[in-house]
Amino acid sequence: MSLFCAAFYNNNQELAIAADTRVCSVIEGVQYQISDDMTKLYSNGKGLYFYCSGEAEMSKDVAEQVLQLKEEYIHTHSILEILEKTYTKHTKLNPAIKDYKHTLQFVIPVQENGLWRVIYFDNENSFKPYVYSADSNEVYVFAIGKGMHLAQPILNKALNDTDASKKSIFETFLNAYSEATDSGCGGTMNYVAFTNKGLIEKFAPITDRKQINKLADSFPHLKHGQGDGMILNPDGSSKSGTANVSKPEGMWQFIYYNSNYARETAIVSR
Repeated sequence: MSLFCAAFYNNNQELAIAADTRVCSVIEGVQYQISDDMTKLYSNGKGLYFYCSGEAEMSKDVAEQVLQLKEEYIHTHSILEILEKTYTKHTKLNPAIKDYKHTLQFVIPVQENGLWRVIYFDNENSFKPYVYSADSNEVYVFAIGKGMHLAQPILNKALNDTDASKKSIFETFLNAYSEATDSGCGGTMNYVAFTNKGLIEKFAPITDRKQINKLADSFPHLKHGQGDGMILNPDGSSKSGTANVSKPEGMWQFIYYNSNYARETAIVSR
């Protein structure tokens, strides 16, 4: 899971967005942190920024396709088409993805007539685009994902404070993300602010303020396999996964887990 937050301020003329980088595996209903290096906030280096997260391989697939779009083809319909086709492709290869909620989420900020809004797509809503923005005289915080119920009120309170102008919005975001950390949310906060003075890009480590379930600590025999062929990409090529290695009754047993949502695949070697 992930956490994405967007704050509209200065009469909706400025916008700050952020995302974490943590990836987890779900084993028997429990989340375990496996990596803090997942990109979820993307940029094409030409002014396009967007958030994409969910099942790891599927969200990467979507992001790569969107990054390849020419500027004139970046619009709601093209993004919707990519999301629908990619979701269909991955769920056919791995039907277990359908057993979980919010396995593919996408948010893109858009500026029109000097005012900001974000467009949100989610497989739970059949990727129907929802538009969010602030009223002209308020600070509004939009949040989705793991820990949103913790981060959103912190950001709302801090940014609507009468002394908010004296505070660093970046530090306010970082504090909110630190409060929201768990095994599925954390790592590094990537932050982008679209301000009247220009673009601001920052990142900082998120402090874990709770005990985190780490895969390596909880499953000491769990090994990370790179491209071993037990888990496949949509094109049929092998990709990395994690395997719980054990030797019951004299036989080696390997139970493989894909990042985030996929169920395990097992093989027994006699």
